Amino acid sequence: MSKQHFVFLDGLRGVAALSVAVLHAGEFFNISTKYSHAYLAADFFFLLSGFVVAYAYDDRIGQRIGGDQYRIFLWKRFVRLYPMIFFGTLMGFGVSIIGSLQPTHHLNVIATAALLPASLVLAPLGLLFSYDAFPLDNPMWSIFFELIANAVYGAAPKTSFALRWALLAGAALALFAVSYVFGGLQRVGFHNFGSFAAGFVRVAYPFAAGVFIFRLGFHNRSRIPSILAEILVCAALLVVLWMPSISDTRIYDGVAVTAIFPLLILFSIKAAVWAPAAGFWRFIGKLSYPFYIIHVPIIRIIYQIYHHFPIFRLYNLTAATISILISVIISYIVLKVYDEPTRLWLTSLKNETIGNALNELGLAKAGVNQ
Repeated sequence: MSKQHFVFLDGLRGVAALSVAVLHAGEFFNISTKYSHAYLAADFFFLLSGFVVAYAYDDRIGQRIGGDQYRIFLWKRFVRLYPMIFFGTLMGFGVSIIGSLQPTHHLNVIATAALLPASLVLAPLGLLFSYDAFPLDNPMWSIFFELIANAVYGAAPKTSFALRWALLAGAALALFAVSYVFGGLQRVGFHNFGSFAAGFVRVAYPFAAGVFIFRLGFHNRSRIPSILAEILVCAALLVVLWMPSISDTRIYDGVAVTAIFPLLILFSIKAAVWAPAAGFWRFIGKLSYPFYIIHVPIIRIIYQIYHHFPIFRLYNLTAATISILISVIISYIVLKVYDEPTRLWLTSLKNETIGNALNELGLAKAGVNQ
């Protein structure tokens, strides 16, 4: 029997991805984002991922590390995530090569070429060059940590209810400590070696909280009025991501991730989606991942055109808006022409010939089903 699909959660992922793009476009086109907390969208993604992955796989993964189900789980996560990692890295590489010909660009040709193979396997080599962890396409940092969290989830044994609470509380305290040390979470996970190491703490709580929320079983209980829940949750998410004035970002970021975001997820999974809105939530949910991966390279291209060709000079806000709209259009094309067909092709590699090859590589023994 097929499982319920949480369409509204997909939609919230799209809202969060758009918020990140607005933040990045504002930074490129010198539009004030001083009070933006849209960088917390990454933490919201981690929380969503924990819940969705647990919902999809909790009853199928055994407790034995290295078992067949665990290998199949890793393969499925690879199929879901890697095609866009590959595409986004190549796109970021192309944009960086073009940009490196400009004297004001922060990446030179040699560094860009050296970073390509490392970025294709999500190795944070940029830190060795004193850049961000993934300078070809910065959003890759969160994908790196999500993959780590996925691998740990699949291998970790089931624990008692009390131990889960204790581990979650410890992860929350560690997150607050990281937020305090780094003055908030904005650069945690990618900016330098210290912040990169702290990224493991940053992902631990929200991902674990998502898994824990699933295991509490609230998604199986009665629903609340759908349209009211959708409006309130979506508005609350936007308020958290764009709170205009905060006296202490360190506390705000910690509270948002440890308390507010989990509550939003709890309300979201209780909402029976309003039928007329379901198609919209489903659409932006599907678009959110490719959009998140490729929006930075596209914004960089638009910025280069804007900066070097005066004939294209527009108001900064107009240029930023155009860059986001183009990102949406290209993301849809990439989704339909590349991402979905590639994932379908990888999933189809369960035929006998490929299955034997995977057995030899130790990737699967029983075939791969999406």
